[in-house]
Amino acid sequence: MDHEPVVGILVDYLSHYGRNVILGVGRYLRMHQRWTLMGEPRRVVAPIGNLRTWRGDGVIAQVWDDQRRDKVLAMKKRGIEVVDVGGVIPGLPLPQVTPDDEAIGTMAADYFITRGFRRLAFSGPAGHAAADKRLKGFSDRAALAGAAVSIFEPRRLHRYAGGTEADVGELGQWVKSMLKPVAVLGWHDGRARQIADACYRIGVRVPEDVAIVGVDDDEINCELADPPLSSVAVPIEQVGYQAAVLLADLMAGRKTKAVRIVVPPIGVVTRRSSDSLAIEDPELVEVMRVIRNHARKPLSVKELLQIVPMSRRNMERQFQKLIGHSPHAEIERVHLEQAKRLLAETDWPLPRIAAESGYNSHEHFTHTFRNKIGVAPGAYRRRYRDQRPLPSVR
Repeated sequence: MDHEPVVGILVDYLSHYGRNVILGVGRYLRMHQRWTLMGEPRRVVAPIGNLRTWRGDGVIAQVWDDQRRDKVLAMKKRGIEVVDVGGVIPGLPLPQVTPDDEAIGTMAADYFITRGFRRLAFSGPAGHAAADKRLKGFSDRAALAGAAVSIFEPRRLHRYAGGTEADVGELGQWVKSMLKPVAVLGWHDGRARQIADACYRIGVRVPEDVAIVGVDDDEINCELADPPLSSVAVPIEQVGYQAAVLLADLMAGRKTKAVRIVVPPIGVVTRRSSDSLAIEDPELVEVMRVIRNHARKPLSVKELLQIVPMSRRNMERQFQKLIGHSPHAEIERVHLEQAKRLLAETDWPLPRIAAESGYNSHEHFTHTFRNKIGVAPGAYRRRYRDQRPLPSVR
């Protein structure tokens, strides 16, 4: 291409997801090349005009409905390269870069299960590709733990702007119908916040009766919720960055095998809405709290027994019965989750990551991380930070 590429950005600029996709595209442009950007609405970049007749080189699009799908597919027929960052329309015949939605569901289910919950629930729209994948990951992981999953699919899909009385009424009836305690995953933060509102209106305690987690870690939605909302953190900027990498290759005529690039989630950011344990054994609850409080500090099972005096045999038996693994495995899991968050969210060197994740040595940390996560710590960090498209390709 012998001219500066003209690229359309068709995302929801007003949403947390859309804004962060744009930031990721901007990071790519600062590091690699310049594009002439056009899009919607006018106040953000130059207007793109009529989508049916627009002539540019490429488009990064959040395809969220059939009308938008038809327009971008028409662009594709006119020779314009298109990359979808929405992941909403099932079977969309376009290259895609999206969060790993199935992994998001699996991560949320793991989070609840390790807190002792065996009654889980999910709320999201049926037929929405991202929500369906999140439900699959959530349900599959729950099944492995023998946990039951209740599913609520609203008759309508509303963006959250305080919700609607109808939404809250439907959600309230669903929440009332479930045995407590129960742990609920909202397919995104807006839905999770509506669930929290419904609980408040019907007098159900959060998180004591209903623990709630959303997706995207949208700070506005999470902090405005009452209580503040826990959420699966997703590196959305990386979605935008990788979409720009892929679009640049396509516009330059470089062959790429990437059909769908999925960016894995970072971890669950715990706030008050899920800060509870569905465990009736008070001694085990205290053990779990001690382990979580030592996420940044070394801790052995022997030291744990000195802090919470109970027999090792009883502790091991209760862990296997109620949590599904040993106390040592839980200590290791908490340390690894801490390390994964720090690798994704900080620029700290690996020895500091090791020390801040409860490991006595960098070598022990690297060996354990590689064995348990499947990649070295540096490679894990590059999934979120590197300039190359390293997330798994399907």
